[in-house]
Formats: sequence, C-alpha cells, structure tokens
Amino acid sequence: MLESAYLYKDEIEKSFIKLQGTKEILFYCGSYFGYIPEIEKERSNQYAITERGKLIGYFTYTFDVYSLCVKDFGLMSFDLNNKRIGLDVYKQIKKLISEYNAHRIEYHMISDNPVEKHYDNFCERFQGRKLVLKDVFKDEKGVYHDDVIYEILI
Repeated sequence: MLESAYLYKDEIEKSFIKLQGTKEILFYCGSYFGYIPEIEKERSNQYAITERGKLIGYFTYTFDVYSLCVKDFGLMSFDLNNKRIGLDVYKQIKKLISEYNAHRIEYHMISDNPVEKHYDNFCERFQGRKLVLKDVFKDEKGVYHDDVIYEILI
C-alpha cells in the first residue's frame, strides 16, 4: 500500500542510513555514501510502501504537469523480493496514465542492478524502448557501469 512518506519519515531515514556503503544505495543514487531522501510534508509524490503497517519500501517521482511526463523515479526496497513493492508501483503508474493522462514515462538505472529484468519487463509491457549509455559511471572499486535509460510514450 502506498502511503504518504511523511508518515514514515523517521523510519525511512533510518532505513536509508542503514544502507549507506551498500550496493543497494549505489544502485539507488550512484554513490555508496551520503544519500538520505528529503521527505517533505507538502510533497505528494513521495511514498512509503507498506504491508500490514510495516514499511517495506520507498517510492518517489516527478510529474511534470505541463509536458505530462513522469520521471526522476526513486525506488528502494527495504524488504527484498517482496512483490507488493512492484505491484504498488505499477498501480501508481497506471493511475498516472489513466487519471492524469501521462504522455511519457522515463526512468534510469545503473547497469548490473538486480532489478533490471523487472524494469525491462515493465518497459516491454508498454512498448517502450531501452537505451544504454556505455561506461557512464565508475564505482569506488574502479568498475565502469552503464546508464540505462527507459522511455515509454503512451
């Protein structure tokens, strides 16, 4: 279930603090350290993903009402392999398409992210395309990663 992230602000921040220095935070923001989302009461597009009142994930995006573009996705799972996260995100995106007439969806990912196949499937479901920019990001171990860009036109 998607709920206002503000209701779970402290818990979300603590969960991100625990992830500092891990691959999960690297795939989320492109760095091993230093990222904790700024959760604001007034922002309506920041969500805690919950199941039976327990925080299992965090989801955010930007919706440009002028261009009808959904972008700047942020998705973090605090309960790995919980299918509820993907289902709730999918429902929200379908809502943006049906109720707000989204025209374009764009999301990025650092290659080698274990959720790549899920992002690929989502893109294919909406007849989108996947673009790969080679060797864009170099991690702290000196390994290059690609920037994967997904584009869906509705």
